[in-house]
Amino acid sequence: MPNVSIDGVNSPLLHIAQTTPELGGDFMEEILTAAQVAELLQMHPRTVYKLVKQGSIPGRKCGGGWRFRRSEIMVMVSPRGEGKPMIEEGGE
Repeated sequence: MPNVSIDGVNSPLLHIAQTTPELGGDFMEEILTAAQVAELLQMHPRTVYKLVKQGSIPGRKCGGGWRFRRSEIMVMVSPRGEGKPMIEEGGE
């Protein structure tokens, strides 16, 4: 069974989750770190932490850090306004 690597962690279980229909099938959601979200949104990582703690960015605490679903971040910043605004009018 092949190993799948995420952030340098090799795991055959990730391969199982990626290829088992009951666990999501041929799709595995891309999970981002706070640093990756900061780069994606072109902001400082501290701003990402501040916004997730305010509830303005969807994220989940995982171990000692925060993790974010790329799809949720992309909906949030979509030009069609499908997500809620990151920062309320009037500033940070």
